[in-house]
Amino acid sequence: MRETSIKPRGPADDLLMVASGANQGDEITEAVEKAYEYMHDMGAKVASSKSILFSSCPTTRKQLKNHKWKCGSRIPVVDHARDLGAHLAISNRAYAATLRARVKTSTKLVGKIGRLPITFKNKTHIIRTKVFAKALYGCEASLLHPADQRALTTAVKQAISKTAAHKAADLTFATSSHGKDLDPETVILTKRVTMLRRMLVKRPRRVKQAASILQEYIDLDYTGTKVEHVRDGSANTAPLPGYPGRHRWKPHFRPFGPIGILLTQLHEKEAALTSNFEIVSPHPQLSSPGAAADAARHRHTDQNHCRWRNQKGDS
Repeated sequence: MRETSIKPRGPADDLLMVASGANQGDEITEAVEKAYEYMHDMGAKVASSKSILFSSCPTTRKQLKNHKWKCGSRIPVVDHARDLGAHLAISNRAYAATLRARVKTSTKLVGKIGRLPITFKNKTHIIRTKVFAKALYGCEASLLHPADQRALTTAVKQAISKTAAHKAADLTFATSSHGKDLDPETVILTKRVTMLRRMLVKRPRRVKQAASILQEYIDLDYTGTKVEHVRDGSANTAPLPGYPGRHRWKPHFRPFGPIGILLTQLHEKEAALTSNFEIVSPHPQLSSPGAAADAARHRHTDQNHCRWRNQKGDS
């Protein structure tokens, strides 16, 4: 393995090998063959049917799918899979089956919590510490389906306050969260900002790689990178999922990875990310880079005004 340019990773009893560049297909083929040979020499038997291959390049995927391996059986080639609890989408389609399943299960759990004979304060504590930890695990690397997010938001809104035929989501979360904002939209943004900051601090060797990825988005004039629009006041806040007119904030191509996903959500919040990973926003809390994660939790004050302003403009 050391003779190749492959980057191996061995979490628990799995082995992940990553190849990049023009010769990625040939390099990963050689590495897989050597790994199988090494396992065979150890006396181990590798389950080919439980192993997977993936590539972001259609040509490489076809090459791997048609390759005849020395182990005598074919290895499945996929374009999305679960990795370390999060869902990994390699093709140009936004798969997030793992996240969708978690959100749907957690939405049902919130409904059960809402019917428990306990105080609203205790319900918010359970939702904050148990439900969101399960439902939103991996949201930093995948986009939530709008229908799933709407269902989760509605379930939380109904569980943390008294029953009513019509409820204002903004007012409910602002008055009934019993602590930090329980709006899933806020929690998701907080998690994504916090995870990026934690990764860059704990793994300084990844700063250059992250900066390179961000620069590619900036060069493509991607949503969430147009700092000048935020500073001159021409940027607007997007309606929440399910509200009319939200399609106008849709990016011209789907985001690839955590940085692109964060850029997409920042664009919806009338904010942008600079090349130095600083958040620029007309709202004082979000515009402070040192308090970006905390600001996301307190965004409901400005967000209420922005939602009302957008609805007024659409009417």
